[in-house]
Amino acid sequence: MKRKKFLALALAGVMTAVTLTACTPLEDLYDWFFGGGSGSASRGNGVNLEELNDKDYNNLKSQIMDRLGLKKADVFTDRSRKALEEVVGKLDAAMLDTDNKLNTAGQKALNDVAKSQLQWNNGMCIDVMKLSPTSADADSAISEDRTLYLAEYTNGNGGIFGEGATETKPGQAPETGLETYTSDLEAYWRVKANIGSRKEIGGGVGKSKVDLFVGTFTKNGETYLAVAAIWELGW
Repeated sequence: MKRKKFLALALAGVMTAVTLTACTPLEDLYDWFFGGGSGSASRGNGVNLEELNDKDYNNLKSQIMDRLGLKKADVFTDRSRKALEEVVGKLDAAMLDTDNKLNTAGQKALNDVAKSQLQWNNGMCIDVMKLSPTSADADSAISEDRTLYLAEYTNGNGGIFGEGATETKPGQAPETGLETYTSDLEAYWRVKANIGSRKEIGGGVGKSKVDLFVGTFTKNGETYLAVAAIWELGW
């Protein structure tokens, strides 16, 4: 097994790393580069994020898509995965409440992800939860009332997640034409409504596609579900 792992490292172009880290156990170096450990390092990019198949965890991906009002034909994957790679690096136990939902500390941390991944007039939602046999097999693992992170980058008062907004003076109308970032913790049914109001495609073809990724990752010995969706706002 060690010979196979050494060969894999050599073929991956990390022979120099092996030479320079002679004191590092081969198992640790292999896990750092290809993944397999319980930390956040994997595949050379620091993330061990794996996409869910349709039947994994009792069809959990299909359940999530249903909660968001999406079908297979509605989705593709691009920046949503990149967003979750950032989430994996930021996640710590303080970001989840005892009810396994993102809290305000999580919201604040995810604002950085939204700032880097949201394009103009886009919306984004992110959900993270610990997975267990109980939660993964339950029919209602993801209820429509479960809260998740929701952010938008669009016209508004010029604030960046509540900071630096244009002050409205007495007798003046609120500023609504400045680039603005907002975020909140909202129920799935509210996020579903937002996604359902996304930008229409010209010519009556339908609505624009949603950038979606649903996967799992491990960190500090725990397995997590991770969900991210990005879409064009319809206003």
